Amino acid sequence: MLKVVICDDNIKDLMSTEKMLIRFQEFYQQEQWEWEKFTDSNMLYNKVGSGDLADIYILDMLMPVKNGIEIGRRIRDMGRDRVIIYTTTSDDFALDAYGVQAARYLLKPIKEENFYEAMEYAFAAVDTKDEPLFPLKTQEGILSLPHSKIVYVENKDRTLHIHLADGRVMKSLFIRTSFGDEIGNLSENPSFLQVHKSFVVNLRYAEKLKQTGLEMRNEDTVPVSKKRYAAVKRKYLSYMADRYR
Repeated sequence: MLKVVICDDNIKDLMSTEKMLIRFQEFYQQEQWEWEKFTDSNMLYNKVGSGDLADIYILDMLMPVKNGIEIGRRIRDMGRDRVIIYTTTSDDFALDAYGVQAARYLLKPIKEENFYEAMEYAFAAVDTKDEPLFPLKTQEGILSLPHSKIVYVENKDRTLHIHLADGRVMKSLFIRTSFGDEIGNLSENPSFLQVHKSFVVNLRYAEKLKQTGLEMRNEDTVPVSKKRYAAVKRKYLSYMADRYR
């Protein structure tokens, strides 16, 4: 389970950030995650030093005893792949935040759209850490695409069209083997399901199963073949039940 830590010595600001986090959790349900909050920066500093690390940190910049930069440096000493987001009333410390490779620098009062964007970026960064990659041969060379960013794959005119979560469509070179062989390690990932002879979908992006096909989060509808429909329906319902359990 992923873990988020909020640290702010200002109770009002801490509660405001937590409320935004709760609202964010309502629509971001791709992962199981929890959070912990601190008003004592020194306590968090010592916890990080003990090796007890979270995946994402939302840190106030200006705090007594240990400020956000000191905690950020401590995090980097212990685990360089953790995501750090800073919150502050001033942009005077942006250079310091850059020094600890902060993902985002949010000015207070924090706008919800800025907070959501920062959290989506943070979760995307965590999701792609140590996850399997799909190698795609293109005219530009071999691209390594994280599984979590693939919405669905289409075999069109013997060319793979990889539809990504950010809206891009990556195209392969002409394929000379079967579609099943080409999708390779995707078939080993339980989130992926072949719903048609020419389509494989990532169920984490599926919104609704209809007679016409699977409606995806990017608003595309992927066709489901008649002979696969019953099996796809069972898998889809089972996947969704596990996802929201």
